[in-house]
Amino acid sequence: MNAAPLYQLRQIKRIIKQEKVILSIDTLSLPKGGLTAIVGPNGAGKSTLLKLLAFLEKPDQGEIFFEGRAVTQKDFFNLRRQVTMVAQAPLLFHGSVFKNVAYGLKVRGIPSRHWPEKVTEALTLVDLSGFEHRSVRGLSGGETQRVAIARALIFKPRVILMDEPTAGVDVARMEMVESLITELHNTMGVSILFSTHNLAQAYRLTDGVIHLAGGKRVPSSIENLFSGQAKVDGNGGLVHLKCGTILRLGAARTGLVRFTIPAAAIKIEPLSNQEQGINCIDSTITRMELRGSKVRLRLNGRLNLRAEMTPEDLHKKALQLGSRVKAIVPPEAIYLL
Repeated sequence: MNAAPLYQLRQIKRIIKQEKVILSIDTLSLPKGGLTAIVGPNGAGKSTLLKLLAFLEKPDQGEIFFEGRAVTQKDFFNLRRQVTMVAQAPLLFHGSVFKNVAYGLKVRGIPSRHWPEKVTEALTLVDLSGFEHRSVRGLSGGETQRVAIARALIFKPRVILMDEPTAGVDVARMEMVESLITELHNTMGVSILFSTHNLAQAYRLTDGVIHLAGGKRVPSSIENLFSGQAKVDGNGGLVHLKCGTILRLGAARTGLVRFTIPAAAIKIEPLSNQEQGINCIDSTITRMELRGSKVRLRLNGRLNLRAEMTPEDLHKKALQLGSRVKAIVPPEAIYLL
């Protein structure tokens, strides 16, 4: 019998003033012990989702299940002891690193004689041994982030949530934080979820990626995100984009629409292919990158797109950098937001 997922979300909505829905998720299941990324542009709902998972906010509609059990308001206090969140720009108190990491021990009434051992252990986990008496004022951005993570680790939580953990740090420090995330996951077996704008980072580090756009979960990458004016015709709906391209939609819509086209859903054919008509876009391959078992393509034309295909399919169709191609977008693959 399979164990219950770590989290299950059902019909979740988070609503703010003027009845604006900022997060709407029909279903979401997250496994125990996973390393998961939440990806999306600004305003996609990443931070809101993390706050719900951290039990810092409650949904206005829907249910959250933790390890198979429906979570109620009275459960929040105890669950916050098992789930901890590291903010995007963590705030540290004035004074020493020791004071900051030990703060949680103090407020929970743990005797001070136990603090040095627990603080040292937490700092060792984030590769900051010997920093106990350093002032937080002189820490770099990467060191500040690691102190905040040590502060979260001191209670050995079962889940760590991180909001943009590599935002605002340089490449060297970003690699350090990334290594720390994977090391914590591998050595402690703790479930880790983090939000990021960096799609390559998400796929490189994790075993699962959640894509958000406009407060909703979308089925795959949100690289191909567009908007335009839609109208209904005899065969359904058409959307007119500013670049002059017209796409047929899988559903009838009118007015301004925002939509995404999953990269994996775009069919790539040589320009010599005889297929013509709507949703068939002339393009040029301007970038190719092997990512896992797929080749990621950048297609430039009247409508710039990101697509992917297998190396075998690429070879079979004799496509290479600079090849002129047709990008064919199935109407049913266009995901309206």
